[in-house]
Formats: sequence, C-alpha cells, structure tokens
Amino acid sequence: MAWPPRVKLRQKRAQRRKSAARKVTSVACASAASAQTHVVSAEVGATTFGSTLAPCYACHYCRRTDGRPTRDHKIPKIFGGKGLVGNIVQCCRMCNSIKDSRPYEWFVVFFGHFLEGHGEEYRAANPDEWASIGAMTRKFNAWLHALQHTEVSAGARALFPGA
Repeated sequence: MAWPPRVKLRQKRAQRRKSAARKVTSVACASAASAQTHVVSAEVGATTFGSTLAPCYACHYCRRTDGRPTRDHKIPKIFGGKGLVGNIVQCCRMCNSIKDSRPYEWFVVFFGHFLEGHGEEYRAANPDEWASIGAMTRKFNAWLHALQHTEVSAGARALFPGA
C-alpha cells in the first residue's frame, strides 16, 4: 500500500498539534515586576489559557485578577478576526461574555464608562458563575440601551464632557 492508512495520518496531525501547543510562551505578569515564562499545555481548550497562567492573570478590560482567564478576539471571528497574538487579549469570562462580538475600540470606551458607575457591583460579582455573568450582561445591555435612548446632547455630555 503506497499511502499510510487514514488513522496514521490523523495520529501524525494530532502529534504536530500537541507539539505546537507545548511551545513556551512569555507572559508579562500584572502582579509581578518581571516577566515569567510558562508552558501552555496541550490540554488547553480554545477558550482558556489554562491554570498555569493564573498567578499572572489580570483581565484586559476590568483588571480583575480572580476568575478563570479566557481569550477574547479584539476583532471578532465573525468579522474576519484571526487567532493571532495581536488579535487576542486575556480577559475574565464575564468581560468576554459582555463584549460578545462588539468591536474592540467601541467596547473599551463604553465599558470603561459602565465600570465608572457600576464598578463595585461588577467586581463583587463572581466572574465564573453563569448566573452572575448573565445578570451583569443584562445590566450592561440595559445601561447601553438607556444610553442610546436618552437625549443625544445629554448622553454626549455625560460620556464626553469636553464635547
């Protein structure tokens, strides 16, 4: 037989994926003064960085250090975003769920304003509990809806005082 069976091809591909996933990644710690090197294991899923990065983790959006870290695409995949290093940020599950497929530049501005008013309540919620995530997502969406339906000049003055 000239070609190896399909099973062998699948095994070789899986082996290549595992070796690529085990490459050493350098991560700058938010809590430490210097960068630390961690190995990302092959068991890491598509939505998490794994528990080896937990000591250095800080959410990109809310700066939370607790909770399970996830990957968020700045440019969502639905809009053509790739899984490249420059397009991925590390954030908590709650922020990832709230951002959804919103554009990065837009979300950062509005979410920052949301945290100014609801930051204590947001940080008190458990970032890994789906009930808390759903409640905060609904709260952000309601806040955004109210912002969109206020008088334009009053809303612009509230968000951008210099405008």
